[in-house]
Amino acid sequence: MKRSDLSIPSNKAKAYERKTISEHLRFLSIAYGSVCELERRILSSEYAGDLNIDRLSNFRKKAGEVEKMLQAQIKSLEKKPLKA
Repeated sequence: MKRSDLSIPSNKAKAYERKTISEHLRFLSIAYGSVCELERRILSSEYAGDLNIDRLSNFRKKAGEVEKMLQAQIKSLEKKPLKA
């Protein structure tokens, strides 16, 4: 879970360093994949009883918010014309 969690802001930072929209989208997509992986790990932890259910619920809520923000950023950039 820690690796997935750290991958999200790392890939967002990498995205903003890129010069083209297609490169920017690539790293945002990787960050989005990390959010999905984190959500899956949260669910697995919940089923396994690894962590407090209230804490997991809070993690899931926050991950969902990040997922929505990334989706909005990706959709916004996909509407822009791509530069080579």
